Amino acid sequence: MSDSPRPISAVNSIAQDIQIIRLSGDDQSTCIPITSDNVEIVASQDSSINSKARGSNMVKIQPVAKYDWEHKYHYGRLIAVSNSFTAYAIRGANNQAMIRVLSVDTAERSLLKGFTGAVTDLAFAHLDSPLLGCVDEAGNLMVWELTCTSSTILDQIVVHIRRPSDTPLNLHRRLIWCPFIPDDNEDNPDDTSQTLALLHEDRAEVWDLEVLRANNARWPVDATDLKEGLITVKGYTQHVSEGALSPDGTVLATASHDGYIKFWQIYIEGGQDKPRCLHELRPHGGRPLSCLLFCDNHKRQDPEVPFWRFLITGADQNQELKMWCTVSWTCLQTIRFSPDPMNLTVLPSLKASLDLSAEYLILTDVQRKVLYVMELRQDLEKGKATFTAVSEFLLTHPVLSFGVQDVAQSPLRHTEVLPAEEESESATTEGAQGPTESKSGIQIKLYCVHTKSLQDVQIWFQPNAGSNSTGLPHSDPPDSFGFSDHLTDQSSDKDSGSDPQIDLRNMSSLPGPADFLSNTTNGNGRMPKLMTPDAFMTPSTSVPASPGSSASSLTIVTAISSNSTDSTNSSRDESNDRLLGSPYACRTYHISQNDSQDPGAEQSDPEDEVAGSTSSSANCGTRPTHRLPVKDWKTSPRCSPKLKRKTKKDGSESPQSRQLDSGQMNTDVQQELLMFLRGQQRELTELRGQIEAMQSSIMAQVERALTIHQEQEHCRLEQVLAETRNQQHHQEELSQQLSHTLCNSLTNRMDKVIREEMKKTVPPSISKCLEPVTSQLSNTISSKMTSVEVTLKDNVSKVVKSKNTTDAIGRAAAEAMQGPIQAAYKDAFQSIVLPVFERGCQSMFQQINDSFKQGTQEYIQQLEAHAKSRKQREQETRDPMIDQLQQMMDGFQSSTDQLANSMTSNIRAEIQHQIQMMVGNLQESILSHVQRIVKGEVSLAMKEQQAVVTSSIMQAMRSAAGTPVPTAHLDYQTQQANILQLLQQGQLNQAFQQALSATDLNLVLYVCETIDSQQVFGQQPCPLSQPVLLSLIQQLSSNLNTRSELKISYLEDALMNLDHSDPRTRDHMASVLTQVRPKLFAFMQQDPHSPLTKRARRLMMMLQGLVNH
Repeated sequence: MSDSPRPISAVNSIAQDIQIIRLSGDDQSTCIPITSDNVEIVASQDSSINSKARGSNMVKIQPVAKYDWEHKYHYGRLIAVSNSFTAYAIRGANNQAMIRVLSVDTAERSLLKGFTGAVTDLAFAHLDSPLLGCVDEAGNLMVWELTCTSSTILDQIVVHIRRPSDTPLNLHRRLIWCPFIPDDNEDNPDDTSQTLALLHEDRAEVWDLEVLRANNARWPVDATDLKEGLITVKGYTQHVSEGALSPDGTVLATASHDGYIKFWQIYIEGGQDKPRCLHELRPHGGRPLSCLLFCDNHKRQDPEVPFWRFLITGADQNQELKMWCTVSWTCLQTIRFSPDPMNLTVLPSLKASLDLSAEYLILTDVQRKVLYVMELRQDLEKGKATFTAVSEFLLTHPVLSFGVQDVAQSPLRHTEVLPAEEESESATTEGAQGPTESKSGIQIKLYCVHTKSLQDVQIWFQPNAGSNSTGLPHSDPPDSFGFSDHLTDQSSDKDSGSDPQIDLRNMSSLPGPADFLSNTTNGNGRMPKLMTPDAFMTPSTSVPASPGSSASSLTIVTAISSNSTDSTNSSRDESNDRLLGSPYACRTYHISQNDSQDPGAEQSDPEDEVAGSTSSSANCGTRPTHRLPVKDWKTSPRCSPKLKRKTKKDGSESPQSRQLDSGQMNTDVQQELLMFLRGQQRELTELRGQIEAMQSSIMAQVERALTIHQEQEHCRLEQVLAETRNQQHHQEELSQQLSHTLCNSLTNRMDKVIREEMKKTVPPSISKCLEPVTSQLSNTISSKMTSVEVTLKDNVSKVVKSKNTTDAIGRAAAEAMQGPIQAAYKDAFQSIVLPVFERGCQSMFQQINDSFKQGTQEYIQQLEAHAKSRKQREQETRDPMIDQLQQMMDGFQSSTDQLANSMTSNIRAEIQHQIQMMVGNLQESILSHVQRIVKGEVSLAMKEQQAVVTSSIMQAMRSAAGTPVPTAHLDYQTQQANILQLLQQGQLNQAFQQALSATDLNLVLYVCETIDSQQVFGQQPCPLSQPVLLSLIQQLSSNLNTRSELKISYLEDALMNLDHSDPRTRDHMASVLTQVRPKLFAFMQQDPHSPLTKRARRLMMMLQGLVNH
């Protein structure tokens, strides 16, 4: 960014492949070349709303209609333009939404009504189409067919789709027509089969008007009853902001605030139920989209050139634009718009539109008085499309919405405005060779809507050499850049009745907007002019300014006759020369009438100017001043009768009598005057030396006090810095302790958790594994014992059942074999059964042992894997926490540094501000005290001198008639005494009258401090007259930096007692309040945190109400 106050128009720098273009706001900011794929365009300071820069010479504006539109960013269009009609949205007297239709050719107009809420968008099908489509806040769709006759405009409703009554109102609804491509082979250029799209909060609708008109004969029709001619597209998380239909009506492209552009396949005639999404694009990283334009030539279509080859997208109210290739889906160029360095808080809010040939992109800023034109070049062979140049045109008002009517090549005639160098070349060539051919350029015709009116705007400029403008048609040269349209809607559209028709060719241009909060103080430091109550005695607007009462300069009239002797003149010149060397010598200020916004407010009564100049003539020196001849005062309508009589008497005297009077003065009187003047000169010289010594001593004391204060503040700042360093060290120690504590606590916690998990999971798992082995072993043993027992029982039962055998054997062998059988059984059991049982038990327990070992090993492996995974998860969880803590520590450290820097800068700024305030107050008090001392001493000396001179002159003039000498003003002490006497007598109006007539603000403040404001304004009626009140308001508001509370208190009471029915108050109130408002605004800006700021803001609101009243 440049540090200069005024930006330079041109390509300032290209750093890191970024081209920065800083616009200047003049006519040189046209056709600035764009040479990079990444461009930043910085707005000019003159394009600000508060700027007083004039509009561009290349822009011609003609008002069409006056109407107050709300100054905000409108998502839809407020105006629709065709070759035959112009339509724009307004509101009637009852706040009912309407559309005004104007005929371009016949100057007729019409009103379209029947909307719910405001009209959110409107557009013609194309430039040659009579179909006008509109959508309101409820989503109702209305399409009219407009026909213009010789006497009226016929509007026939073609389609009217009505929504349910409970539909919520929404300002983001948009209407998009299917583009119309003219075909040279068609007889009827108007396409009767029209398709349009409506964009709602969460969906898009595509309507086929031909199907709707074929299936419905009467309108309106409820949207819920329609089954054909409609396709609804859903799938959005935020509201849809922009859209575009392909020329064949088969593809719909939508852009929404969620940052996505989606392409949908549409087949209305085939009865498609659900559209298919062909492609998605996120061009600006998810930022809200506000622009979607396809670079197709709709004027002359080449059959070999495909549609939708290049795409322009915009985000954040078009602060960023991008050019895309739809074949490779790559970004070809990026354009960013930035605010000017002096208004960084006011971000651009741009409205964009392409001309039909897709060669020029036109943008307007809602927040600035500017219009941009960007030249677009397409190279289909290389697959490139870029912006090649940008032009800036300053306007008189910010544009809320606009409609482009035509962009064409047009020659510039010799009657139009040329730049200085081109005009000199044209004049030289024409003078040498006669009339030459006119230059050719680009002419843009459009209609613009701003906050106060609708305007017909034409822009003419010369594009860059070699720019792609071959596709534009040639238009006839304009008649001195005039307008051929005869639109007649100059009257306010708030009244929907019939108004008389006015020819726009005879209309004057609209005035520029008034800067309500602009500071009217002159930049060269001129002193404010205090207006006396006599300045408000006569109407200021009804009396023209005469040479005698003009505000071009302050009139000075000398108090001594110009026929004095040479010695007197020389002594006076010597005295004046010495006074001029003093730093306190008065100066004469000339107030130019061109510097004032209200010339009538700056004019004062001639008597007051004579009195003020007479009182200051002794200190003004010999600086050149504009003196007003006496004969010119006779023609002034504001000259007082007293002064007229005096001038007539002076004029009646003959030059011979004046010479006789001057010759009668004796030599003794002259010598006495000379001696007295020389004594006065010596006294003034001594007084000047004393003043200089006093000034040097005062300055030394002030410097000493400032040095001591500065040292104290320096020590204080060092202490603050030391405390800040200690805090930083303490924070570092806390961060280390925190990290160590976190590591220890996490380690101990992990050990405890693992041990508890082992205790909870290992014993139950082992018991579960042993339960099936134990049950199997018990089952096996029980089954074997059961089989042995059954066998034995069977054998025994068989032996027992054979009674004879058993009896014989038993009896025979019982005794003989009992012992051996028992021994044999015992031996067999021990040798056979027991070993077999032991081997079975061993094998069984071996299998149990192997199974237990295997299960335990598997469990240990699973436990180890689980512990490892758990440890890894804990590690993964702990690392982000540690990183986050580290980031928090870094952020805390950076915020601490920023806080320290901000505290240091704030303390330094506060110290400097306090020092400046103290020095300013001290300087002002010292100067006022010194001025009072000097004025008192000089006035005493001058009184004595005046008494001597007056007595001598009166003695010399008693013998013959002479010219009366005007009396000098009373000194400050005498005026204070007179005012105090008037206040003691209760004559408040006379006291204020005398103080205000002296044009001395200190004397006015003396009166205000002497008497309480409640004593003055608590009476009914107010004892102060209206001229005195107006003069009091004007003089107190001239300087609000000192004694602010007293001045603001008196201003509040004086404003409350203004009488609006008084004709003098009505004539002068507006000019006085216009001077007060900038002073109050400057006071509030100087110290926003002062306790008096709230009272000043309340006083500002009171002034606004009085001005509007």
